[in-house]
Amino acid sequence: MVPSAIHRLLHITIMDVKAITSYICSSHPFTCTPQSNTIRTQSFLYTVLYDFLLETIFDLRDNEEDAQNKVKTLSVMLGRSHTLLLLFVVVNVGDVVIAGMGEEEAGLELAECVLRATLAWVVCTAVSYRPRGDTAAWGFLTLVGLLPAWWAQARLF
Repeated sequence: MVPSAIHRLLHITIMDVKAITSYICSSHPFTCTPQSNTIRTQSFLYTVLYDFLLETIFDLRDNEEDAQNKVKTLSVMLGRSHTLLLLFVVVNVGDVVIAGMGEEEAGLELAECVLRATLAWVVCTAVSYRPRGDTAAWGFLTLVGLLPAWWAQARLF
């Protein structure tokens, strides 16, 4: 990933976390205490995790073009199948680890974490095989790509 892509990813992530935190604090003021730092950290990490999944899937879409232009992305260096396998492992393990950061009674169920991560991976993988010109599929992914992060964030409160 080039520095501009990393900057864009962080900018989108911070905007998403600010929006969800602002909404939650206005509707549930009791959650905006010093003890809620863990929840904000989890919310931020969920957004980073699922943004990473989306950005890497978009890199897969551009794999041939990136290889021709000698742009080093994960998908160019690892190949399609290894990149998809890596994404599956990172998203599943990441979701479970992030969920386990909270207090025990507030932790998310393991099955729900695996279900959310696997569904996100399956949808992203299916779209990654669509041609670049299939604007409906790629537009759909752009619109719903962060739903898993929002699902996880909603379960934190």
